Amino acid sequence: MQLRAGLPFIVVLSAAICFATVVIADDTPPAEIGNSAGKQEFDKSLMQDLDVKYIEAFNRKDAATIAAMFSSDAVSVGLSPQMSPSAAGREAIQKGLQDFLKSAANYTDKITGSGRINDDMAWMGGPMSMTIGGKPAQGSWLWVLVRENGDWKTKFETFAFTPPPQ
Repeated sequence: MQLRAGLPFIVVLSAAICFATVVIADDTPPAEIGNSAGKQEFDKSLMQDLDVKYIEAFNRKDAATIAAMFSSDAVSVGLSPQMSPSAAGREAIQKGLQDFLKSAANYTDKITGSGRINDDMAWMGGPMSMTIGGKPAQGSWLWVLVRENGDWKTKFETFAFTPPPQ
């Protein structure tokens, strides 16, 4: 029965992933997707600030700071599991990051799509690049963010390398 309770989130998440995949592939910044009458204006500078905080922490190899940006029940799905396996929960995500950051460096990304799903949920994503074991790697990322105690936290992240690094 617990799956049934989470079904609305899964449906919204699936729609966001499908939509974001199209937006990311298009590389055309959309208008404020997801905004409509009655919803708060989407604050792109806030999303940019979160992204910069992530980039800076990643390049310092600061897994604790990155993990603190996730909700307690967050899920991270690496679509290149040989590089970074999936994890559920902030502590598991931090552990996975600690291992991954040993060989990863020079992370950068670009927000090419973002939008508000509702007043307490938003998404953003785009292309990314880094080095892994000294070799260049590129791909795409997507975050679904929720408001938790007034702060935006990543509830779901997924990323994939194209092609997966060898």
